[in-house]
Amino acid sequence: MASVTFKKINKVYDGKDELNQQIFVTTHSSNISAVAGIDNMFMLAYDRSGGEAKCKEQSLASHFEGKDLAKRHLTKFLDATRSDMLFADKVILVEGIAEKLLLPKFMEKLGLAYEDEHISIVEIGGKHFEHFIEIFNGNNVIKKVLCLTDNDFSWSNSAKLSDYTAHIPGHIGKLREAFPIDNLIIKTQTDGGRTFEEELFFANVTNADKAKSLLKIALSDSLHEFISTNGNDFSKWNSSRGNIDGRSKDKIGSILDLCTVLASNDGTHKEFYERLFFANLFLCYAQNKKGDVALNILIDDELISRLEIPRYIKEGLEWLLR
Repeated sequence: MASVTFKKINKVYDGKDELNQQIFVTTHSSNISAVAGIDNMFMLAYDRSGGEAKCKEQSLASHFEGKDLAKRHLTKFLDATRSDMLFADKVILVEGIAEKLLLPKFMEKLGLAYEDEHISIVEIGGKHFEHFIEIFNGNNVIKKVLCLTDNDFSWSNSAKLSDYTAHIPGHIGKLREAFPIDNLIIKTQTDGGRTFEEELFFANVTNADKAKSLLKIALSDSLHEFISTNGNDFSKWNSSRGNIDGRSKDKIGSILDLCTVLASNDGTHKEFYERLFFANLFLCYAQNKKGDVALNILIDDELISRLEIPRYIKEGLEWLLR
């Protein structure tokens, strides 16, 4: 109701019904901020870092002067959910729904409730982080921003682990160059994964029970018996590929072939490429249902209690909560 009232106050009919006075609204409602418009908003916060609390303020109209692209983007995408980051003390920007769903549980596993820390987790639905980061770039109201984004390395037949280790995604390089600010950190996968799902599996692949549980969540029911029998043993999957369900045989076979070639080309890291097979397999089946997979992990109390948090996420959260 408040947002509807604000829309009526804010509305202009062909320039004829403009109000001749100012109206100030103070709010913690993201519903109101979602309809207010960037040009009408000021961010306010107390700076308690010194011995005496000081009020800081920032006009978003002046903050976005000369930044028309970011302003247009945010005007479109600052809905009631994403506007929550204007009120939070700290912000986590993520690409997709899976990270958004599981991050509160990861924080809980680290002994911290994200509600108590006044953290906003914002799913931006892609890699256009720069428009969201711009809100906090040189803003008088300083907020720590953790950006979790994907590595997106391409595992071709000729790739090696050393190529992965040296890889810096183009969009991350651009973000670091554009925003050399102390209140921002950008974290991505470093242990072999290209996405959140792959890195989550890498963090848990060496435990047979956890690996089987994750695979059964992502892979089709027809493969569950095969998973139970062969677990996280690459050699068993490879030698038993003929017993794989017909609809999945080619898909899984191509991943087995890729990782076999990679291990042959870079024999000193054979175990890594065997683990890569399972991480790649998990992503392959989770790719088009990431939200469902994350929810099923979340409701499996036994699994989530034993799940290892990917290292890049753990490091990012530790920085955010310092």
